Amino acid sequence: MAFPIDHLFTVTTDREVARAALAGMGFELTERGEHPGRGTSNHLMFFGRCYWELLAIDEPGPASALLGKATTLMGCALRTDDAARDAAAAARLGASAGATEAVTRPVRVDGQW
Repeated sequence: MAFPIDHLFTVTTDREVARAALAGMGFELTERGEHPGRGTSNHLMFFGRCYWELLAIDEPGPASALLGKATTLMGCALRTDDAARDAAAAARLGASAGATEAVTRPVRVDGQW
């Protein structure tokens, strides 16, 4: 059973320092995106159908538990059209993806984010 990677994510408490460092290494980052009600924001770097998310903790809240004081690669999100089904299949194989959460993202008419 294959679970394609949707995106990798790096978590930081200092979005601007991390953004500048990545841009300095030649990565092209999107404009800042907001996650209303979550206390986080992000910049994205695209690689075909996959992307790397620079996720910033902007306000204390549930997302704060993801990070101490360092910027770190935290993990990846897998692409699925049925998270509950695929989590159950992974569990039958002895793997756990942790809690599943349905998340969507806006896409413009021209296919861009």
